[in-house]
Amino acid sequence: MWPKWPRCLWAAGGLHPLRAPTHFAIPLFPSVTELTLVSLLTLREKIQQLSNNASGVPRLGIPAYEWWSESLHGIARNGPGVSFNGTLGAATIFPQVIVITTSFNRSLWFKIGSAIGVEARAMYNVGQAVLTFWAPNINILREPRWGRGQETPGEDPMVASAYAIEFVRGFQGESVRSSSQLRHGFEKQG
Repeated sequence: MWPKWPRCLWAAGGLHPLRAPTHFAIPLFPSVTELTLVSLLTLREKIQQLSNNASGVPRLGIPAYEWWSESLHGIARNGPGVSFNGTLGAATIFPQVIVITTSFNRSLWFKIGSAIGVEARAMYNVGQAVLTFWAPNINILREPRWGRGQETPGEDPMVASAYAIEFVRGFQGESVRSSSQLRHGFEKQG
């Protein structure tokens, strides 16, 4: 059973089904373990964790990790955290987010998030993907000439928030099968 909370070591492979967990992977008190882990890192090691390709910390058993993976409307090829050169050669691609939200169908948004999350976990299980994905884009579309408007749920904050809730609930699942990272929440357009 997967833990009900995403943690850096879990995301970095601590609970990979084919690898033994690290001693930080299943804490009794998650916040205490996180504080303990952070206190064990040197300043240089902490800084190295701030980029999308975080360095490993071998002395603590922390593997290197690539944070850049995208899944706005399906598992994308354009990030270094995913590879389609293996057992799984493709993933389902859904319509752009702005099209999906025009359905005003919360159960559809949940099901799309769930399908993407299941594919993300499957790709991780065969070693072709990481577990963190940048999605959904929750920016409110204020300027129709903005070049990335199709990635957003549109101009209505209520629709955007409802979409984000359903997509993330579906994507992560009951036991956090993959980790969804909201993006572009406060971006200025134009």
